[in-house]
Amino acid sequence: MPADAPGHAGVGPGETITAVRCERCRTLVAPFAQLVAPWRFAAPVDRWVRDLKHRRAMPNARLFGTVIARAVVASASQAPGRAPGSAPGAAPVLLPVPLHARRLRERGFNHAEAIAGWAARELGLAVHARSAVRVLDTGSLAERSRAERQLAIRGAFRVHDAVADRHVVLVDDVLTSGATAGELARECHDTGAASVSLWVVARTCVTPSGPLEPGAPAPRLDSSRASTGGNAD
Repeated sequence: MPADAPGHAGVGPGETITAVRCERCRTLVAPFAQLVAPWRFAAPVDRWVRDLKHRRAMPNARLFGTVIARAVVASASQAPGRAPGSAPGAAPVLLPVPLHARRLRERGFNHAEAIAGWAARELGLAVHARSAVRVLDTGSLAERSRAERQLAIRGAFRVHDAVADRHVVLVDDVLTSGATAGELARECHDTGAASVSLWVVARTCVTPSGPLEPGAPAPRLDSSRASTGGNAD
């Protein structure tokens, strides 16, 4: 686990980001029944993500999964009677965002699955890692515009009908444009999922503090994501 973790990334463990400054971020939230993102994608979280994905720092997966779980519990406590996943009825299943087979061979593991495993352990939920496959290798999306990402990711996933009538929670590391998570959510809905939520470790272009003060400047996307190994969503 990182020596400087946690609590130095703008949002403390168990807190969810609720204040959204720009219309683009409001659009990111809209497709999901629930969006949990405990941290901003900034130092030192960007380094922790990079170390997990490219240096196989597996203790970071445990940290990320635990922090997500705490944020989910905190969110549920604000809405009594709602199960984790912000959907009524049966407990949700966790669906890690899959890697393409080539990328999985190169990396040797799926970081999203590792994170989901720890979150599931904390919350007593099931991980359905084989319920979705990535059939298109889109390569890195980090340098592409939002429109280019959406076009490149179209049709990239296939979802098993095991998700039909289930409350599905997508799990990933970082949310940026939302193109990848949005496309996978669309496939889940097309396959008959009852609802789709998204839990990530961090997201860009947000403020963790209270309501936006009048005249506050528009946020900037974290330019470090292209060089720190952040997700290309």
